[in-house]
Amino acid sequence: KKGNSGDAAWSTAEIINAMLILSTIHSLASLVYALGIYPETDSVFALEMNDNSNKTNAPSVSRTETNQQKWNDAIRKTMQDVVNDENSVTPEEQAKYFANITAGESGSEFESTPTVPEGENQLSATAMELFSFIRRLKPEVTPIVYVDFDVKSNDYHVFRAQEWSWAENGYKTVHHVLPETANTVDEEFRYIFSMTDSQMNGIQTSTTAPFRHAIWYYTHRVLGVLHDDYNYQLLNKLLPRKLKSFVKLVACTPEKLDRNKVHEIDIDLQPHECVHVILLIIEARKQAELLYGLRAMMKFKMQS
Repeated sequence: KKGNSGDAAWSTAEIINAMLILSTIHSLASLVYALGIYPETDSVFALEMNDNSNKTNAPSVSRTETNQQKWNDAIRKTMQDVVNDENSVTPEEQAKYFANITAGESGSEFESTPTVPEGENQLSATAMELFSFIRRLKPEVTPIVYVDFDVKSNDYHVFRAQEWSWAENGYKTVHHVLPETANTVDEEFRYIFSMTDSQMNGIQTSTTAPFRHAIWYYTHRVLGVLHDDYNYQLLNKLLPRKLKSFVKLVACTPEKLDRNKVHEIDIDLQPHECVHVILLIIEARKQAELLYGLRAMMKFKMQS
């Protein structure tokens, strides 16, 4: 609102361009943390990250291999079942599964979706160090702490993608003022969403789409974006508990990641497949951020 009034008002193109820059920086920051790329070794940030990595003890090989094989087999079976199953779920049922997924009430035969551990919403030591520096420059600045999206909140509502989607609304909004940029971003989303070699840990499968889609839609889920045409019952069947935790960390609090997290996702993936999972998370996060920002901008313009 402040940037769209007075003599220094921003144009629509400038506002959209700013959103694109911010969402890209945020997604790339998540990518850097998720890949375990560390700062210079003499910085306070690197010291803290190394300390976090050293605190994590790897589970025993036999237990890890057994659990990973169990999940890999279950995921392959579920993906094949999805391909063969044409039964639809009503929007009302989808909304119920969407609301219950974080409480683990959607009927998982394995583990439920993780809840936020006590203290997770506190600022990390790295964030506090950075915030202390910023506050010396601008004392009025207050820290921003991540809080889980609450589907039952009275202060905000679930973002329903069928009412305002990237394909039908977001892309067209950007294309109207920045056509080449809109095409590039749309191609980026489509490519990451559909990219596959039809293998899982080197084993050929008929399709990996259900697994890839689960990563994408679970990322949207933790950010409050609901898709009426997605079956949220599949999430607990396709995503182990630790993989969900990893998705949430990458999408919401990447600064809390350490190098061990990607090795603790309870499924056996090759390195390039782990990178693909991370790319799916950051692109889904980027799209969700653009959906919220672009819709808010268009609402403001319609009201002014």
